[in-house]
Amino acid sequence: DKRVIVNPLRIKRFIINELEESLVLYFTNITRNASLIEEEKINILHQPKSLEAMHEVKQDSIFMKEYLLKGELKKIAKILGKSWENKKKVSQNISNSHIDKVYDIAIQHGAYSGKVSGAGGGGFMFFMVEPQHKKALINTLNTLDGYCVPFHFVKDGVLGWKIHE
Repeated sequence: DKRVIVNPLRIKRFIINELEESLVLYFTNITRNASLIEEEKINILHQPKSLEAMHEVKQDSIFMKEYLLKGELKKIAKILGKSWENKKKVSQNISNSHIDKVYDIAIQHGAYSGKVSGAGGGGFMFFMVEPQHKKALINTLNTLDGYCVPFHFVKDGVLGWKIHE
């Protein structure tokens, strides 16, 4: 019917806290025109490989929701890695050698998995890691061309701020 129904998830606070402590947000320092990547995705969806990959990403999100409600974060991490591989199959512009390098370094330094946020091609990536290894992963990623950004989940939409020097 060309409509979207949004149902808020009732996630227990301890699960939200554990998830927050298990995530690292990394800005690649690559800016790009996300709308061009999204437009390309629309244009290639008639290709069976791309369409199948999009269906897989959709199914992955359903599994992630179920695991999130149960607090099964390691299962979320596993699906996240699978979803990243599927997302890359949608378009060749979703990843690049720089993003692949950052991903590989994150995995080598304790991340279970990760993914580029949004359209891909640059912008932000996020990684799942055991909370006790988070600081070491942040320190490693901060030696690369981008930088990690601290964040917190908020209940009422998005809350952002930045200290200007």
